[in-house]
Amino acid sequence: MSITFNTVNPASRASQVFIELQGVRRSVGGVNLPPKCLIPGQYDQTLIAGITDDVPVQIFSADQAASTFGFGSELHRQALWVFGILGGFSDGVWLVPIAEPAGAVVATGTIIFATDAGSGGTYFFSIGGDLITVNVSTGDTPTEVGDALVVAITANLNGLVTAVNASGTVTLTAKNKGINGNEIKLVSNPSGETQSALNPTTMTVALPATGGYLTSGEGSIDQNDMFFESDNSDKLGDRFYTVITGPANDATNIGYYDASWNLRKAPGVKRPFNSTFGYVKDVLADAFTIPATINSEGISPVWEPRSLSPEWELQAAVAGLIMWSNTFDPGRPFKTLSTGIPMDSSVGDLSYAKNDALFKAGMGYFKTDSAGNMIVGDLATSYRTNAVGSATEEWFDTVSVSRRQQKIFDIENLFKNSPYDRGEVSSDDSISTKPYVIKPKKVISDLSALVDSWDLAGWTKNAATVKASIAAEINATNNSRIDVEITDDETMALRIMAVAYKFLF
Repeated sequence: MSITFNTVNPASRASQVFIELQGVRRSVGGVNLPPKCLIPGQYDQTLIAGITDDVPVQIFSADQAASTFGFGSELHRQALWVFGILGGFSDGVWLVPIAEPAGAVVATGTIIFATDAGSGGTYFFSIGGDLITVNVSTGDTPTEVGDALVVAITANLNGLVTAVNASGTVTLTAKNKGINGNEIKLVSNPSGETQSALNPTTMTVALPATGGYLTSGEGSIDQNDMFFESDNSDKLGDRFYTVITGPANDATNIGYYDASWNLRKAPGVKRPFNSTFGYVKDVLADAFTIPATINSEGISPVWEPRSLSPEWELQAAVAGLIMWSNTFDPGRPFKTLSTGIPMDSSVGDLSYAKNDALFKAGMGYFKTDSAGNMIVGDLATSYRTNAVGSATEEWFDTVSVSRRQQKIFDIENLFKNSPYDRGEVSSDDSISTKPYVIKPKKVISDLSALVDSWDLAGWTKNAATVKASIAAEINATNNSRIDVEITDDETMALRIMAVAYKFLF
């Protein structure tokens, strides 16, 4: 492998040892904020004796999630997507067991076989996105094929459902109770003609008439106690969760996320999180109405009716992508990243105009690449201050949340370390040379260098204006602060980065 030098003549052919030193700018803020994901959800109720509801548990792999909370549970299925995107292992994932809804009813659905098989072949079924295959021989009866399907479903330990067969009628039951089971979709031959051509002849297959979805699930989890203490104060503590998955997208639970986000962004906490919510069964007109009912800067809803996986798995995949991307660059857009979510490839993308309108309304959307994979089109947050179509539209995207988090992390790294950790305040005209004597011009210099590092990374706009605002504010009042707002707006520059000169000491 050839090595390129900047100062060594490439025409040199003599055998020599070259050492080239090149100056590299030192980052004031340190490394990127380590992404941390909080995954709430239901679990296997047979394991309840060893589980404490609403208390986060650090989990390092999807296998550990399965053994701790049950194979195929809501927690495990979300963990499969997050850890799968992160490479199978991460020390930045916590799972929160949520109690089964009181009086909840489990969702069920059937796959019904009729008439003996006239030829051999293979059946293909997508069950909540999992591909299940059943080999059939000539003359097999519905009962025999139903039994074979049950064996195949049972062999999929990670699956969302259990199954029993009665004379060719296979009843599928969601592993967790509640309305989320109604999001599990059954599809025959999900890849279309390439699979249907391999089906046996004469035998028929009937799926649920409700679009293939399981039905009868009732009851939604309540996440209040994972977010708040009994006095409604913040319960998530000092751990900086960068993204929290949203397995339930009803108004009540989303309201908890919004209320918690407002607590977490406050000056005494400064731990704002991003959160993801998936919508699969909604039609386009309904999807447009969702963001307006949420209206939060920290919530990223995504819509994809082509997804064969349930909505809570779609949003978990998005959370995994956010973590993965933020590991390398928290300021880079998420466009073109692949979710891995199985999808109905027979349906094309929406038009540019419709996707653009979705984004402007506050809804993330997906597209397909040349290989037919589902990739991120763009991720928005639901917060909007103006109606769509008005003369001015203010909107926020998900990457802006990541940048805010990174800037908070950088500020804390700067001011919680030497010399600020044991510093003493002085004035610019002091002749002291002690490194821990903090003068206003040092604060200005360090904060300006921090802004330069953000500008170098492409994380901020109007760097010169921001730095000028820092100097003016600190010199004028010595009373700058991190306020409730974390923003790139140059008119509120100090609210981004100014740690109180008085507040620090």
